[in-house]
Amino acid sequence: MSESSTRSLIALTVFAVVAAQIFAGCPPEEETLTNDEAREALDEAMLSSQAEALTYETIEITTDFTIGAAVEDAMQEMKAFVESQIPCAAVTLADGALTIDYGATGDTCFYNGKLYSGSHTVQLARNEDASVEVAHTWEEMSDGRITVNGVATVTWNRDALTRNVVHDLTWSDGARTVQGSGDRTQRLLDDALGIQGGIQIDGARDWTTSKGSWHLDINDVEVRAQDPVPQRGSYVLTNPGGKQLSLAFSRLDDDTIEVAMTGTRRDRVFEVTRAGAVQDTTDE
Repeated sequence: MSESSTRSLIALTVFAVVAAQIFAGCPPEEETLTNDEAREALDEAMLSSQAEALTYETIEITTDFTIGAAVEDAMQEMKAFVESQIPCAAVTLADGALTIDYGATGDTCFYNGKLYSGSHTVQLARNEDASVEVAHTWEEMSDGRITVNGVATVTWNRDALTRNVVHDLTWSDGARTVQGSGDRTQRLLDDALGIQGGIQIDGARDWTTSKGSWHLDINDVEVRAQDPVPQRGSYVLTNPGGKQLSLAFSRLDDDTIEVAMTGTRRDRVFEVTRAGAVQDTTDE
């Protein structure tokens, strides 16, 4: 379900651009974010989302196996599928762990439109009809923009039709190194349509920088591949000083989603079209 992280990143990017224009010349108030704090908050959230997107993209390639099959058989299925999809990677299965080395045949490996390097190890801890648990480890995993090290546990609940992802990662963009963790639960919006119908995400992410601790709440966020921003729900980002920036999403019609941004000197409202056009509709 890598669409979730991609859409989160797009949403934050869109409003970072718009906010840069809005914040110019706005005097700060004590209880709200200053211009610089708002820009910093969006920048931090985007970097966190990039790390999440990288891990989700590599998780997705290891989801092709038969639920309920013996662990050994499921791992062999996984190995065969990864080898068929990423011929530039070296894929080994030993002691119950599948390792994908993206740099084995060169410095990088091209997959799904991106150049990857580093390694990703997968262990299937449980593969039952009702529940599946997979452990992931990344070592120097990079897409050329960001490098990730760390672990995640992904758990599917077949009865509830949910997927839970808990991660503990360190990521770097070359200028900053950040340690973070998160716990999110995802569910399909339409079982019949599957991932094409979109997903709902609930949970939180935390990370620590040289300036302190950041927290992002993800509340009932509904994302679809065809929309540039979520169609429902909210993100609430809290900076090290305890100030918050919030983005709330609601669909107006088939083509338009409204986004309300609060936490700065002045609340703003935007309309975003499916094509990605952004219009400021804040009442003057």
